[in-house]
Amino acid sequence: MAISAESIDFRRENLEDIKTNSYPDLQQYSKLIEIKLRNFKEEKGLDCFIDLFRLSANIPEPLKPDSSEEKVYSKYTDTLLCLMFNFIGIPSEVLAARSDSADVVSVDKQYGLDFVSDAKAFRLSRTAKNQKDFKIAAMDKWKGSRSQAILVCPVYQLPAKSSQIYYQSVQHNVLILTNSHIALLAKYTEKYGRDVSLQLLYRTLEKLKECTQSKSASDYWKVINHSMKHSLDNGVLWNEENLKINDTINAGKEEGSVFYSKEKERIMSLSHVEAIHELLKTSNVISKIQTVQSVSNTEIFDV
Repeated sequence: MAISAESIDFRRENLEDIKTNSYPDLQQYSKLIEIKLRNFKEEKGLDCFIDLFRLSANIPEPLKPDSSEEKVYSKYTDTLLCLMFNFIGIPSEVLAARSDSADVVSVDKQYGLDFVSDAKAFRLSRTAKNQKDFKIAAMDKWKGSRSQAILVCPVYQLPAKSSQIYYQSVQHNVLILTNSHIALLAKYTEKYGRDVSLQLLYRTLEKLKECTQSKSASDYWKVINHSMKHSLDNGVLWNEENLKINDTINAGKEEGSVFYSKEKERIMSLSHVEAIHELLKTSNVISKIQTVQSVSNTEIFDV
């Protein structure tokens, strides 16, 4: 049941590619990575491809926080989500890079599906679970003329007891699903066909409208999980996916631990002068001094 070695290797290669190339044109990157991902699925099979999608929920620790590297990685997760929806049977595409819109749009008129979606990814080193990180209200705005929106998050990063995000989800009709739910829909499609998966997704979107507005995680997930379960499956695929959650976490732990262990060794090997330069760099002291010194009188008082 472990995450496939092929998926871990592809992820590592893609990480190195992101760090090596700046990719200022995110749309161009999206097209390039889409080709690579399609080829990967063709060569390695659906299970490895779904493993890639599961792993994508973890932002790699080696990527610089709040950097252009993270933006490129975000486009990688968008493209993966788009391809997952396409496999499930919903025609989808990644939208042009904009800071005030959702990332993926999906439409299937036969099943009444017309939604935007966003794939959220977080570092395992992340501690706070701030409701603002999930941007439920923003997703509501990004729906535009569409009535539906789906926010896809790693299950192990979502609040497990109580959070405003569940209240907002029902209030704004923004369905929160996890990478695990999307992976499960893909397995349903493989085993039972696209009709089953699309009916389940439509049913879940409709069921969200009937949910009580509550901050309770339990109240929310009881409804959503019940709607997503397929009676013919008897819990087999559901239980397999539940086991995959731990495998994904363990793979992320291994990735993060290796990176930080190497960072620790590198820092410990620095000379006294190198350590001081490193501290100055990480604390951004030099830049802050320059910013302070650049302040000048605006001469507003002279007007």
